[in-house]
Amino acid sequence: MKIENIIVKNFTTICASEEMHEVAEWLKDQSFLAVADEDSKVIGIITMKDVPYPPFRLVLDSEFIKPHLSPENTVIEAFELMQQSVTDHLPVFENETFVGAVRLIDVGREMIAMLQHPKQPEAELINKLSNALTNMQGLISLLADLDHRKDYREILSRYDQSCREAFSVLHDKR
Repeated sequence: MKIENIIVKNFTTICASEEMHEVAEWLKDQSFLAVADEDSKVIGIITMKDVPYPPFRLVLDSEFIKPHLSPENTVIEAFELMQQSVTDHLPVFENETFVGAVRLIDVGREMIAMLQHPKQPEAELINKLSNALTNMQGLISLLADLDHRKDYREILSRYDQSCREAFSVLHDKR
């Protein structure tokens, strides 16, 4: 699953020259702030974990440039990058433009959902195959009723047996 659905796109942008004590106040209401350079281009994010105590420095003196993701990254990739960089927020850039950030809590929720419903695409495939096999068995029955030649009925019987075996395999996968 891609991270595009868990990107926090509602954010406040601050200048890299802001003082940390002001940033600490703003972060009481938000989980992260986007940090922009002098050209107003977002170049990173800052979280409460990045604010030193006491908050006496400027933002540009802190670790606000973090590894980043793109909306095409998966939830697993986001989690692994968060582990490697020891952070609970990562910025997301698309074509070098900041689009938001991903939070560890949201990544965790998505991973739990994936564990609770691990085989949804597989279940859909099993249902489609099951429907196709049911249709094939119906056609085999119709054809068997229409033609009474022994060799033809034998072939249809083998097709029917193959469908039953496939059903058995699909049933075991559920």
